[in-house]
Amino acid sequence: MNQPNVEASPSSPGTDRKLLRHALATLAYRGGKVMRGVPAEFRDFRIGPASRSPIEILGHICDVLDWGLAMAEGEHRWSETHSTVWRDQVDRFFQALTDFDDYMASDRELGFPITQLLQEPVADSFTRDAPPLGWLACKGRELRQGEHSPGVSWALSSHPPSPNSTECGR
Repeated sequence: MNQPNVEASPSSPGTDRKLLRHALATLAYRGGKVMRGVPAEFRDFRIGPASRSPIEILGHICDVLDWGLAMAEGEHRWSETHSTVWRDQVDRFFQALTDFDDYMASDRELGFPITQLLQEPVADSFTRDAPPLGWLACKGRELRQGEHSPGVSWALSSHPPSPNSTECGR
């Protein structure tokens, strides 16, 4: 398979930050859709004995976002937190996104290259380990009673993510 021949085009640091912030807003939008209206049993659902439950996956996503903020601040700090309260993890998810976005919206220096921030913590939140957000979306849709929730393009949504805020999708 041939690799595409893509030349990097110069971009400004402000544009790069806006792109990363837009990715965070998209994560907030997609996460909001996943977490809204799921039944109580969703929190502990497992597809197998060794699989992660939705609350564990969401906790991991929050840990990854906290790590992303630490990297933006110039630290390579990882910590795992555990919660058994779904609402606490949902609130933590949106708070982690808000804190990361606030840092990216500032003029503070980045401790790691923006490509690394996008590639590791942000992309990992969408795709790593299941994939987390995608898996939660599928399981949440299956467990909602009587609700058919087809995949929707946020570009066609009445509430698309704003590149200036991670508040969308809540």
